[in-house]
Amino acid sequence: MLKKMLLVFVLFVGLNALAVDKKIQNDEKVEQTLIKMVRAYKNEDRKAFFSHVSENKFQQDFLDFSDDLNEDFRKHTILSIDTWVDKITIDGKKRFIYIKWEKTYQSTKNDAAEFLKDGNSMFLFDNIKGKYKLIDFGGNILFGDI
Repeated sequence: MLKKMLLVFVLFVGLNALAVDKKIQNDEKVEQTLIKMVRAYKNEDRKAFFSHVSENKFQQDFLDFSDDLNEDFRKHTILSIDTWVDKITIDGKKRFIYIKWEKTYQSTKNDAAEFLKDGNSMFLFDNIKGKYKLIDFGGNILFGDI
């Protein structure tokens, strides 16, 4: 009986460690996806940016978001973006990532003027076929702020 209890305990601890490790891996995937999106945004690479957005599951108006991003690229030159992750929370296969950010940019109308904007944002990613895709966002607008 003691052997069975010990075996159950070892299995429980092992499975719990495996679940915690899987959670950390998925949190890192979400954070890396956001980093790739920030890099694509800074480089004004629309195709790379939208490769991390789910058009089908996007919970806001996808076309408006796309238009706002294009307008942002047209009106601004992004000089730098710094992000800091506050927390990542889970809802099933979905991950909420909460960040603080600071963005420095220039207006294409006035190249001499630099602007600094900061904020707090939430991004919701869904695990779609093993890859995390943006499906919603809230808070201060980081991408497509025109």
